[in-house]
Amino acid sequence: MRKKFLLLMNPKLILQFLLSDKSFPRSISFSLSHVRKAIMELESERVSHYSWRIYITMDKIKNGH
Repeated sequence: MRKKFLLLMNPKLILQFLLSDKSFPRSISFSLSHVRKAIMELESERVSHYSWRIYITMDKIKNGH
């Protein structure tokens, strides 16, 4: 039975899901969104001089660069 399910799995679709599904709590996209919100709350909705690199890096990850 287990082999049947393995044949139906598409690694490319699984990876796409794990990277970009905004509603799945373990996806990269979900995590980045929550990190961004937490930083914004800590900085009172402003980008501080020390955090701009974090935002640039998160945007690169989100955009696949």
